[in-house]
Amino acid sequence: MFDPSITLSNLPVDTYRKLQAEAERNGRSLEDEAILRLKLSLNPGGVRFGILKGKLGTAPDFSEPLGEDELDAWEGRDRR
Repeated sequence: MFDPSITLSNLPVDTYRKLQAEAERNGRSLEDEAILRLKLSLNPGGVRFGILKGKLGTAPDFSEPLGEDELDAWEGRDRR
């Protein structure tokens, strides 16, 4: 699992050295090796944007003020 709090600078020394040795064997920089490992740890199918487009309806316009009935219901006032 990816942990964003772990960076190359705060890895345990033995892990850092192993990663550095593997990067050198593969002809990559240490940063490229870390990025490659991150990509491999993420979902292999990748990220799909827009998969639910048009299937959820429209969202209310939250910048519009509430009507009196909606405001009363929100504030718990009974208007009968």
